[in-house]
Amino acid sequence: MKNSRILVVACVVFASAILIMCENSDDAKSQIKLVKAHLGGCNIPANIGLKDGTNNPDTVIFSTTEDSLDVYVGINYLCCAGFEVSSKMHSDSITIALTDTCSDGMSCYCKCDCYYTWDFMFTEFEKKEYYFKIILLSPQNNNIPKIIVEGILDLEDMD
Repeated sequence: MKNSRILVVACVVFASAILIMCENSDDAKSQIKLVKAHLGGCNIPANIGLKDGTNNPDTVIFSTTEDSLDVYVGINYLCCAGFEVSSKMHSDSITIALTDTCSDGMSCYCKCDCYYTWDFMFTEFEKKEYYFKIILLSPQNNNIPKIIVEGILDLEDMD
């Protein structure tokens, strides 16, 4: 009786592992991938002179070519900030995070506003709808995500 239970448990664990591997391999085949994130605007130290960027509206522009999805993001933020970027993709959703790397909350910044830009390039996408969200994580906001923009991106209609 005890051997039967062990065998049943082993079969369940084995079957679960096979199902998880199959799901992961399906996601890997069609998973959109971030290839690069090109920095611009005040992300480049030589451009810190682009102060008072508040004349530029926060911007998100999507465009596609045959094999790439381009997401251009521009935000107004405190001058001299440093950023790290990351993205998470899961089947039909894309989240891009812009993280301010100032650790103590104020000494990193200059006393002005600046316009920061990023140009994200993705590949291996499908011509379908994706839910997207772009967030800002900042010590100014206790690292609580501030949504810059979110919505549905329909790549079936883009050329």
